[in-house]
Amino acid sequence: MGYIYIFAEIVTENAGKLLEKYSYKTTDVHPRESLQYRFISMTLFVGIFVFITQPGLPELTLAVCIPMGLMVLISFIGNILDEQSLKVNDLSLREPLSNLKPLLAGFMGYLIFPEERNPLLLVALILGALIVMWGIQYGKSSKQQKVGVMFLAGAIVFSAMLKNVYVLVLKNFSPEIISLVRLSSILFLLLLFFSPKKRVYGSKEKAKRYVFSAGFLYAAGSIASLYAIQSLGLVVTMLFMLLGPALRYITAYIFLGDEPDKNKIISSGLLGLIAVGVAFI
Repeated sequence: MGYIYIFAEIVTENAGKLLEKYSYKTTDVHPRESLQYRFISMTLFVGIFVFITQPGLPELTLAVCIPMGLMVLISFIGNILDEQSLKVNDLSLREPLSNLKPLLAGFMGYLIFPEERNPLLLVALILGALIVMWGIQYGKSSKQQKVGVMFLAGAIVFSAMLKNVYVLVLKNFSPEIISLVRLSSILFLLLLFFSPKKRVYGSKEKAKRYVFSAGFLYAAGSIASLYAIQSLGLVVTMLFMLLGPALRYITAYIFLGDEPDKNKIISSGLLGLIAVGVAFI
């Protein structure tokens, strides 16, 4: 089942990114409001899922709650940075950098958790990082793009940290409860500290539909990701996520008209081969 969860995460995350990026490019939606609407829909989806599955709760102690609080804080900061990084409005530039997320998370997990260590997996992580760096070729970019890259770099680091905190939290909580606590807490913090100064949607019902739909997809992917980590371990799950870049390039070309250069096409194919090879380790 672990592999099914990984593929579910890859597909839903890819579809959510496409919808959100299309909304950002075509409706001029404000990042703060987009973030709020996304987390409203994600919380709603996971809340319904929890109501249906009714997972149990462990005994709540300080030792159990501290990792959960750390997870919320890291995720909150990472999501703000990621939304601001939409200033990188070219997927052919943004996605190669985003490909570092699972690799960095895998490296951290390899170092922190002894049970995750396998020399062959370490080789796969190193090869993946070298391929990603080879595929990144910066041309001339605007000042706004450069600012977006800085935000994206921060989002990558916090995303990798979050994946590792998941390993700790999964020892006491089910994936559904983890997702519900994380999403509802972040939504509360967004409403409290990161609310848009000016509403920009107005009659932009199309933008709302895009963001809400992306939120449902992200929510499904977040639950699937936790089940995959629980079933297969962090490092293996992150390496399998390297199947995502090729899918994103193909769908971005078909639906958004983004045309990645030859290096990025080759690098995404090589990353996919690494992911396939992990299945035989």
